[in-house]
Amino acid sequence: MSDDSGKGKSDVLGKLVPLVTVLIAAGAFMFSVWQYRNQQEDTLQRRKLDQLITLQTQIRTDSDALSQFPKNVNVTISNAQSLLRDLDVLLNSRIDVEPNKKYALATDRRRISEILYTLVFEDCNFDVDREVEFSGAVFNNWPDYQEYLKTPEQRNKVFNLVLVKYIDAIEKLYDGKPDYIGRLKSNGESLVEPYRDPVRMRQFEHLAQGFEDHVELLNEDDKTKAIQLFHLATCNRPLTEARFGDFEPLPESWFGHCKARL
Repeated sequence: MSDDSGKGKSDVLGKLVPLVTVLIAAGAFMFSVWQYRNQQEDTLQRRKLDQLITLQTQIRTDSDALSQFPKNVNVTISNAQSLLRDLDVLLNSRIDVEPNKKYALATDRRRISEILYTLVFEDCNFDVDREVEFSGAVFNNWPDYQEYLKTPEQRNKVFNLVLVKYIDAIEKLYDGKPDYIGRLKSNGESLVEPYRDPVRMRQFEHLAQGFEDHVELLNEDDKTKAIQLFHLATCNRPLTEARFGDFEPLPESWFGHCKARL
């Protein structure tokens, strides 16, 4: 009887040993899989962090380079255009790394737009042609900049930029050469100079184009005022009409400062 009992126990143990061995092996395998996945996740997180650090560093570097534009004459307009486009690519790349932060993209772009406006309005000297060009580069190469200035709460910022920066610079250009600015003509496609002055022509074209771009963001009342002031600054009604169409000029008494006009 006891021999049969012992034999039964041995049979049970003999059957359990392979099962236990399989369970241990399965547990070891599952642990290895879990450990491997954790290591992979850690590696992925480290790579993501490295990418974010690299992107953030490059964004900061590009932003700093742009902020130095008015002071650093070694930064060209083409450099500034490349930096602006690069910034946009970098912001999009950051979303590729962190898709759940997509909501922050618009906020980051708007923050950069605000910085760029301050840079143009407060730091750029529009008596210097390259700094006028920089305003144009920002306007045309940072898409959110126009959207930022279009918002109703920024109306005064656009109007101030048009009046304080562009009109003031155009007035100074006229005062320096009234017989040139006051007698410029348009043949419908390009400007016709009263005499050759390529430097002044280039500067006026950049100012006039920047003025025109920003005026398009204004409401109709402010746009009308801005066009009247362009006429007042240039003392040149035909040129103003050629660029902006028919308009109601300011009273003749406002033009006493004009030394040469059409």
